[in-house]
Amino acid sequence: MFRPGLLALGIILAPVAAAPLAHADEASDFIAKWDTDHDGTLDQAEINKAADAKFDALDVDHEGTLSKKELGNRVTQADFAAVDKDREGTLDKAEYQAIVAKRLQAANPDKDKTVDAKELRTPAGRHLLELLR
Repeated sequence: MFRPGLLALGIILAPVAAAPLAHADEASDFIAKWDTDHDGTLDQAEINKAADAKFDALDVDHEGTLSKKELGNRVTQADFAAVDKDREGTLDKAEYQAIVAKRLQAANPDKDKTVDAKELRTPAGRHLLELLR
C-alpha cells in the first residue's frame, strides 16, 4: 500500500541524514586544496597560506586590515581583543594569523604540529575552518 505521507517524510529527512557527511567532505576537500606537500595533513605553513588567502578575500576595502564587520562572526570578541594589541579596532594579517595559530593548536590534540581531516571534523577543527573558509 502506497503512503504518500511516508514518502514525503523520507524526502524531507534525507538531507538531514546526509548532513554529517558534509563535514567529512568539507574537511577532506579543504585539506586537498591546501596540502601542498600531499601528506594528507596541513601544517602551520599550509594553514597560513589558507589564512592569507581568506584574509585577502575578506579585506574588501584593501586597507590591509579587517574590521569587525569584515570579519563577521568568524572571530569571537575575546579572540579579537586578545590580538588587537594596538587597540585600533581592526586586525592586521599578523593579528589574524595569531588567532589562526591559536585555533590550530586547539584543533591539534596530539601536538604533532599538523591537522588531518579527522581533527578538522572536531568542534575545535570546525572552529579553525571558520577562519579559513
